Amino acid sequence: MACGVHMKLDHVEATGTRPIIPKRSQMTRARDFDPEKYKRRNMIERSIGKLKQLRRIATRYDRLSESCLACASTCFAGILVLNVATAWLFGHDGRRYRRRAMVICLQTKLIPFPGLPRPDIRIMANVQRDERDLLLNYYVGGRDADTIQLPERHPDPYGARRDGLWLQTCFEAFVRRAADPAYCEINISPSGDWAGYLFDRYREGRRAAPPIDGPYSAIWVERGLGIEIQATYDMSVVEELPPNEPWQLNLAAVIETLDGAKSWWALAHPDPAKPDFHHPDSFALTLPPPA
Repeated sequence: MACGVHMKLDHVEATGTRPIIPKRSQMTRARDFDPEKYKRRNMIERSIGKLKQLRRIATRYDRLSESCLACASTCFAGILVLNVATAWLFGHDGRRYRRRAMVICLQTKLIPFPGLPRPDIRIMANVQRDERDLLLNYYVGGRDADTIQLPERHPDPYGARRDGLWLQTCFEAFVRRAADPAYCEINISPSGDWAGYLFDRYREGRRAAPPIDGPYSAIWVERGLGIEIQATYDMSVVEELPPNEPWQLNLAAVIETLDGAKSWWALAHPDPAKPDFHHPDSFALTLPPPA
């Protein structure tokens, strides 16, 4: 196996490309290795993952290889431009974000509340955490993604803090320390607006979260391809969430369609009678502390 790996790496290097792969125990020959570049490989992996989430690419609507490659190249170029623009904004705006590798990353799927009408969509959520920041990423795709009603985009890329975001299409996260009744609620609107609340226990003691700079929300909307929303929050000012302890989360979404109908999506729906994102048993995702 080790010989096969070296043959492949030699072939890659012969093309002028430098492979960034750590040495494994079965590899007999040492190679140069840049650990910092290796840590950033997830950017490429996530970009390819986004490309695969596009239904036209995943199911190959285009029969001709040339047409399929052209469509994939165009979509990938759009994803690349979005990633570069987001990285530039995050990396060059000292007001909000300091670039760091996210240590913990989990991906999951939201499920709709059963028994109610809902559009034919799928919602994937990705959550990342380091010693300070919580990064939330939601992707909505599917046949009825074009029917989702989106609020008008805020002119400020940081949006504004605003209540009642859940009355329209909205993405939410509920975070608590493991086994702690107190929790934090985060709302993200496709408009770029946001809100944060703290609760002492289940739906009690609600108050605004500590004043923080509004998160930058990178929002990508392409009719026929999907909707993606990404927001980063500085959680270091929330004393109820110690950075060195596990967090439990419920990731959720309220989806409004063009006809005014709404559906509710979350990791779990413990109450069979009604959607309840605050329910203590809905915190189904455990995010361990950074190493």
